[in-house]
Amino acid sequence: MGKIDKISRYAAKRKSGKLRTLAYDSDKAVRMAAIEGLGKVADDTSAENALVMLLGDSDCEITDAAAAALENFSSNYARVRLEYYYAKKKDKVALETLRASYTQENQAVKDREW
Repeated sequence: MGKIDKISRYAAKRKSGKLRTLAYDSDKAVRMAAIEGLGKVADDTSAENALVMLLGDSDCEITDAAAAALENFSSNYARVRLEYYYAKKKDKVALETLRASYTQENQAVKDREW
């Protein structure tokens, strides 16, 4: 039985410790499945804390999955962390859009200078 097969069993048995460990596996598919499993253990503060930590991961697919799983939690802590995450993500997208338009404007000026 593979790791991904075990994840659904761990979630059903509410074994957040095992799911937390698998959320940092080297295989991205295992990580994504473990994050989804953590979201199913929505009243476990250990699972909640693990998902909050994953919001800071360098892989945006992982952070988005962690945010989606954290939406299953009803605590104020989860709500505040999600609000911060979505505000930061929105700011990041706005900044990237601004940088892209600035780069395009600079290129247009350079093209006119020649």
